Amino acid sequence: SSAANINQRPISVTANPLSKIYGDADPTKTFVVGGGGLVGGDTFSGSLSRVVGESVAGGPYSITQGTLAVGNNYALTYFPADLSITPASLLIAANGQSRVYGDVNPALSFAASGFRFNDGIGSVLSGELASSATVTTDVGSYPITRGSLVANSNYRLSFTDNALQISARPLTVSFAPQSK
Repeated sequence: SSAANINQRPISVTANPLSKIYGDADPTKTFVVGGGGLVGGDTFSGSLSRVVGESVAGGPYSITQGTLAVGNNYALTYFPADLSITPASLLIAANGQSRVYGDVNPALSFAASGFRFNDGIGSVLSGELASSATVTTDVGSYPITRGSLVANSNYRLSFTDNALQISARPLTVSFAPQSK
């Protein structure tokens, strides 16, 4: 009598491509099984992993086989995919300002919301807000715009403008006593 050779069953695992917003938790790493598939009650153990990193510019990050395994009855072939990180929304709203005609513009400021991790203004934003008003600009309302303000690639900036109000300069006229 002769012994039968039992070969490993060919099986493939193809990672599904994933995407997430900067600062969010990674989505569950999933995959598609191909080849001969699993037999009976056989199951996978472990899980997929990904290359470490957490920035838009550093990605995409490869999804690796990690600890995902199946028993010795299978010949497993792994096909990776990528996890992309998309920018988070950063909301910037210019603060309204006012001044008197003839004075220099006050410092243009804003309120910001949407920072992720421990990111702060200095590590994310560069540039400054702008106004077309100068010392000699007439009384009125002038837009405070985004100017040169930009965010790094981890953020998509949404900007709400505001206004610089220029009011009339008080003028005091006094008459010196006159004699004739």
